Amino acid sequence: VGSCDNDVGGLERMSMKCEVLGGSFRSSAEVVASAWQYIFSQSLLVVFLLAQMAPVFCEMWLQEGVIFAVRRLALQLLTLAPVMFIFQAKIIGGYTVNELRFGGATYVATGRG
Repeated sequence: VGSCDNDVGGLERMSMKCEVLGGSFRSSAEVVASAWQYIFSQSLLVVFLLAQMAPVFCEMWLQEGVIFAVRRLALQLLTLAPVMFIFQAKIIGGYTVNELRFGGATYVATGRG
């Protein structure tokens, strides 16, 4: 990771150039795109999917047997269950951040006294 040249001017600020290893300069968009490409590489995605489905697979294997566990894992992959879990985690995370940032505890009047 190198130094970034952040000019104060209008367009110069938007087209920030970053010096990467080797002395070459790349735009900040290229640097961010490279980071996202690394983060969402296929190997990391496979590790994430395995880590997410391993507890369910092991539990089904212990309770019902290996054939049932493989079927359950295949069904989850075919119905895109990991996508739903990612969406659910993002919703819960956003809700938690908003609760911590703005506060969420309010008095609910019940009319009992």
